[in-house]
Amino acid sequence: MSSAFKPCVLLVLLFLLGLLFGFNSFFANYGNKVAITQITHQSLRPKLTEHDGLYSAADMNKHLSFLRKGFRRSLDKYDASRRNFGKKFNDAVENEPLHILDLPEEILKQKIICKNELFLLIQVHSSPENFMSRQAIRLTWGSMEHFIGNRQQNNGGKLRFWKTVFLIGQSSNPKINHLVNQEASIYKDIVIGSFEDTYRNLYMKMIFSINWPLDQTCHASYILKTDEDCFVNIGNLLNWLSSYHEANGTRPLYAGRVQIGMKVVRDKKSRYYVSKKDHPADTFHPYVSGGGYVISGNLLPLLVEVSQRSPVFPNEDACLGSLMHRLGVQPTDNSKFLPLIFCLYLYGEGADANRFREAHMCGLSRQIILHGVRDKHQLEMHFNSALLNYFPTFCSSQTNYEEMRDQCEDE
Repeated sequence: MSSAFKPCVLLVLLFLLGLLFGFNSFFANYGNKVAITQITHQSLRPKLTEHDGLYSAADMNKHLSFLRKGFRRSLDKYDASRRNFGKKFNDAVENEPLHILDLPEEILKQKIICKNELFLLIQVHSSPENFMSRQAIRLTWGSMEHFIGNRQQNNGGKLRFWKTVFLIGQSSNPKINHLVNQEASIYKDIVIGSFEDTYRNLYMKMIFSINWPLDQTCHASYILKTDEDCFVNIGNLLNWLSSYHEANGTRPLYAGRVQIGMKVVRDKKSRYYVSKKDHPADTFHPYVSGGGYVISGNLLPLLVEVSQRSPVFPNEDACLGSLMHRLGVQPTDNSKFLPLIFCLYLYGEGADANRFREAHMCGLSRQIILHGVRDKHQLEMHFNSALLNYFPTFCSSQTNYEEMRDQCEDE
């Protein structure tokens, strides 16, 4: 390293420390600061270099400034939404549920505009009352406008376009339905089903998700289904999908965290209950966990057709797996989807989220979908991942973070 370059690197290091401590002051108020703390104390140990000549000190300085400004803008927008629309939702949630409100036909049939040829359509399953969860996704990975990275992703310089929509059923609280109507009119990224939005009806939302893109001619090469409490690393997802697409073309894809030999719950008191009539066998066909999976867009018409002549049952993930089985499509396991999901199965709700908060950011940033990330934590993951993607030397001395699934799977 030349003597002229050393002062520049020192300046960048000082600026970086200021950025990190600025992030730390925010997370001291909102929790989950493990990732930033680890970056500050561990990941600065490697030398900050010009990435083998790829980036100059000036470029690094400029990008850090860009990240800081983007983070602050997103926080400001998020807080403004919480003070305005979010407060209305919170007030409505506190009221006693009344009756199902019949939504206006124009709202139920509101078209989602797909302007460009989509490589990826992201469908986020969301509960009607969770406006702030949707807003956090809009301000981070859910929008191309807020994407920080290389959009060209192994495609010969052609942009990989994606679009995010939220799938919502109807609430038993008419005030919530009214607010969802307003939200849908403003953001034009919500598709509303005519069913009540309950856990037992999630399979209806799944059936709805394979029908509406065909009804509204919103075609995409691939469909990602995820939930509002999941973080999606768009850059990692596009890289993986682009590589798959180049190698396999139109070969059917059904990928995520594969569950094999899962037993059917017969306890009528359980929310996972499935009757013998709905599913006679005692185990399900292999399926992928519903927190995040990808299917080929060309499977949609086949899924719609087979769903109309096959029994469906109130277990969203297993029901889709059953339909895929009838089509002869086998699930593909990818350990970067929901890497801590086995913690949830072993220790109950919230366990995977707790392990996620204890995990090292260098490992988290290499995953594709993480469960247990809500609201402002979406902003944390979004900007931390962008920071580490741009400065890979932060994690160059860290090892064994690539595979995270064994943390609970082998216990």
